[in-house]
Amino acid sequence: SYDESIGFFRDALATFPGDLDLTSNLGLTYLWGSRGQEAESTFRAAQGLAGSDAGRLEMLGRVYRVNGYPDRAVLAYTAAIHAAPQILEAHLLLIDTLLAMGKKPDADAAEKRITDTFAASPRLSSYLDAFKEKKGLKDQLLQEYSAKLQKNPDNLVLRQVLAQSYFWNGLKDK
Repeated sequence: SYDESIGFFRDALATFPGDLDLTSNLGLTYLWGSRGQEAESTFRAAQGLAGSDAGRLEMLGRVYRVNGYPDRAVLAYTAAIHAAPQILEAHLLLIDTLLAMGKKPDADAAEKRITDTFAASPRLSSYLDAFKEKKGLKDQLLQEYSAKLQKNPDNLVLRQVLAQSYFWNGLKDK
């Protein structure tokens, strides 16, 4: 139940005070329980725990993204980039999240910041090519599922797989 979930996170935080993952998930649980003020207070605490540590900010962004809050993930990834612009992963996570949200112009601007921040090199090109290929494969798979579902709209298993795929790719509105 909802109260058990809150109790679980509170107990865990009593044992592991300051744990970023537990804190952010407690905030999400409050949010899901329509306890907005407690959720926002807990999210601020999670942000404080992450501070300006790029790795912790990336982790916070992942928690938000996986749980269907890409707008919060964008804020965390942007903060990670400001904290450590030399970390390519934060840039790529931001781009991926923006693309999943349908914000291609913002994603293009974030991609341009990569070329403005990093010196061109074969290694950078290799990373960027692999990222684009991975993104293309995800998009292709989602399109294939969608096309199959259009041909067989009564296939509940496929509908569930597609819904889960959308959710895990930050497309919870779909």
